Parts: sequence; structure tokens; C-alpha cells
Amino acid sequence: MLEENVTQIVETIQLNEQNAEAVNTLIATHVQTVPMQNPMQYSSLQGENTSAMVDYAEQPTENLMETEEIAPTLQESLLYYQFDGLKPCFSAIHEFKELGHQNNFLKGGKWSPDGLCLLTNSDDNYLRLFELPNTWNSLEVEENPSEMRSVLKVKEGETIYDFCWFPSMNSMDPSTCFFLSSSRDHPVHLWDAFNETCNSLDLRAKNKKNRKQRGIFGALSFHSNYFAIGSYGGTVGLYDERDPSQLIDMMETKDYGKGVTQVQFSPDGNFLFAGMRRSNSIVGWDIRNTVGPMYQLTRTVETNQKYTFDICVDTNACYLLTPSLNELLIYNLTDSGKLVRSIPLPSINGSVFHPRYPLIATTHGERLPIVPSGQEGENTSNEKMSILKVPISTEYKS
Repeated sequence: MLEENVTQIVETIQLNEQNAEAVNTLIATHVQTVPMQNPMQYSSLQGENTSAMVDYAEQPTENLMETEEIAPTLQESLLYYQFDGLKPCFSAIHEFKELGHQNNFLKGGKWSPDGLCLLTNSDDNYLRLFELPNTWNSLEVEENPSEMRSVLKVKEGETIYDFCWFPSMNSMDPSTCFFLSSSRDHPVHLWDAFNETCNSLDLRAKNKKNRKQRGIFGALSFHSNYFAIGSYGGTVGLYDERDPSQLIDMMETKDYGKGVTQVQFSPDGNFLFAGMRRSNSIVGWDIRNTVGPMYQLTRTVETNQKYTFDICVDTNACYLLTPSLNELLIYNLTDSGKLVRSIPLPSINGSVFHPRYPLIATTHGERLPIVPSGQEGENTSNEKMSILKVPISTEYKS
């Protein structure tokens, strides 16, 4: 069971600088991929029946980027996100200040596949697991956002580069409750989310002399039989899992920024997006015709810090949510990448949409110069994790 879990988890991990070897191993071993789950939709707004949903993955959609292909499949479940009315439900602030680590800024968060847990990474090299309270949809929570506490903390020996959940994780089945982490100068670790036990994975690279994509591999994303690799050399490569040694296509990012820190497919798999460090653009291609980018979405990234974006869909459109300098930007991909909302959120560096509910988890903080306590110009720490509720409506508002 453990070996099967390891195989499936490794498929989805996004590794960067020091763990480029693990990515090379992944390509060489020709593992089977797990299709990315599409976002889900509410089918009822009445009473407490908020868990009834329609899964896009079960619908015969050709292209989720086209509105006319989405609407007929949802029938009467016509629900729309209202991003201008985000409401804070929960936050975790004190959790990241207790261990005496100065400037303990966060480095992203990831929902578990079943949506019941959120895993965060911070500069103190701890991975923290938070359980989503079942009161997230109550009016009381909206009026008085409460402080969350982690139910699990595991510490890596060095800087954590990336982490991911087992794709079939289900909290009701302990044998599936694992997550993976990669850190500097350490092997990849497999953690048990119930008892904190850890197993080390020895992943060694195999030299592929015929590989055309060069540079340190810093990002990885899967969809169906295909996967994309982002390189610090300023390229995004597209590969077929059935013959991973062959490069299908390669897109250049040098005109927009080097050092690709994130790649992500759209829910229908037809579009691929990439974000870079010290870059003011997220670039998107139609993988069926990659002559030039179809999207160039503006955001402000002034440092090497990784800003993580996410993609979600409702009845009307497909949206991309991305942190920018002190704000959350929301782009409508269905409407040619039009910016629909700019929401002030100080020091935001990550955003991830819930796989099941209308919730957005955001992570905050940035590396600040260390100033001795009490001296003039002392920096104020701003690290935190927040969960925001997205209002939904049965009427479309542009």
C-alpha cells in the first residue's frame, strides 16, 4: 500500500532548484498519471444543502473556456461567483508567531483533495495542517472570523521547496492520508497525516542526453496523459506521459521572465499557464497552437518569492486568481483574460481555490530585513493564513 501511495504522490509534486533530480527521475521512470480533478459547482442554495454539487469531470464538456459549452451541461445549476464581496471566515496569525522565528512568512498552501484540510508551508520549515471547520457557511462566522489552530505540525531540516497531497487522499481512509515534501539537502519525505511518521524516498536522476529542454526544472503540472515542466532557463516543455523522453513542444518565457516557478493546466487541459519570479506577467498558451501566447496577465512580482495562482470555474466563466503586490487579482479567461477584480490584501503571496466549496485560502508574508528590536525602522511582521468565502448568486453580474 505504501509503495502504491508513493508512486501516485510523486506524479503531482512540483519540485524546484535542489530537487531537479527528482523531476528527472519522474520522467525516466514513466509513472502513470492521475487526471486533475475539475472544480465543482453548487446545485442548491437552500438551507444547509450546500454540499450538493455538479462535478465538471462528469460532464461531456469539450472546452470549459467557452461559455456556450459550459451552460448546457449545468442545466438548472446556474450559479455565479461574486468576487467583489469576499468575506473572511477564518485566519491563522498567532500560529506562525509562537516559535520565536522572526519574519516567519508563509510560502503557500494547498487544500487536500477531499477539501477537509489545508496544508501550509512557512519560513520556519514547518508544514502545518489545518482542518476546515464545518461552520464555514454560518452567518456567525462571517460576522466574527475566528482564529484557526493547526492540528498537525511537522518540521523539515532545511528550507522546504515544495509539498503536495496524495491525489486520492480521503480523510475517512487513513491509508490514503499522506503528503510529500521536498527540502534543501534532504531526501523527499513522505508524511503520514495521522501520526506524523515520516519515510524517506531516495530519488536519483538518470541522465537523458536526448532531452532538449535545459536548465533547472522548477515546476511541474499534470493533466490526463500530458505533463508540463517549467525551467529556470526560461522555457516550458510539454510532454506525453506515454513517451516521456520525447519533448512534444516547448514555449519560451524569456520575453516575460526567466525562472519559471509555477505551471498549471486549465481544467479542460487545453490551456497552459506559467508564472515566473521577478516577472510582471503570467503567460498562457493554447497547447493546440503554441505559435504565441494567448494570454498575458499582468501582476507585480518584485522579488524571487514564488507567487502561486489558481484556476476555478463557475457557470459563466473560467477565472484565474493570482497574488500581486498587496492585492489579489482575478482574471476572466473566458473573456480574453479581462481583469474583473482587484482586491487589496496586504503581503499576499498565494491563493488557492477550494476543490468543493466557494472558499479561497490565501497566504501572506514576505522576507523583510532584520532590524534589532527597539531600533527605529523595526519591521512589522505580517505573516498569516486566511480563508475567504466567495458569495455566489443565481443571477449573472458582469
